[in-house]
Amino acid sequence: MAPLLGAAFLAVALVVEFANSMPGDERALIELEAAIGTTFDDAMVAVGSATDPVPMIAASAAVVAVLVIRRRSPLVVAYLGIVVVAAVGNRVLKEIITRPRPDVRPHPSSVSRYSFPSGHAANTIALWMALLLIT
Repeated sequence: MAPLLGAAFLAVALVVEFANSMPGDERALIELEAAIGTTFDDAMVAVGSATDPVPMIAASAAVVAVLVIRRRSPLVVAYLGIVVVAAVGNRVLKEIITRPRPDVRPHPSSVSRYSFPSGHAANTIALWMALLLIT
């Protein structure tokens, strides 16, 4: 399954790199903005904030604590590796792909200037991996 997901990510990254967008991407954002406006903005900011660096560091500390208490040192190393690869890999890929954020609406000042790959998505995956490790 992992090779298939990796190949799918690579395909999307290549399209974004060379076409600078996915087909229908901007139109979908414009249509969504027209349909719902700012109705869900507060909820989406809350969801996004949950995977910002500070909450992720707190969640990571909790995961590491649980693993240490359970005497699962190899899993601590594995989890920290996942977190580092997600964080560093995401930043490196953003600088390589350089896909600008869409101009459909204003961006929070705290986000990077590039939109792909998503740091929030990478952080969420790392957190789910952590939950799998501790259960």
